[in-house]
Amino acid sequence: MEYLVDGVKISLKYTEPTENMPDDAGISVPLSDLAYTSIFYDLGIGPVNAIDLPASLNTGGGIVSYSLHVPVLPNQFRTVKLWVTATDTSGNSSAPSNS
Repeated sequence: MEYLVDGVKISLKYTEPTENMPDDAGISVPLSDLAYTSIFYDLGIGPVNAIDLPASLNTGGGIVSYSLHVPVLPNQFRTVKLWVTATDTSGNSSAPSNS
């Protein structure tokens, strides 16, 4: 995931997953039921689900660009953690992405 911070505006760019998480045997199968991806941030007081974005295709692979605003006052320095999860049509969510 790439991101650019400009004041309190953060521009993100990432690619939707195309495979399900590996099963117990370590085998991954292509996605066929991706519903949406969710962008989260944390300013150190707990995670916030900024937005759920519909999948480009049920097989994933779309490139997502999104800008979000985080509630940081001017001249206030904060560490912001960002991550994305993917959720299928059955409601199963992935582990957080590497930010």
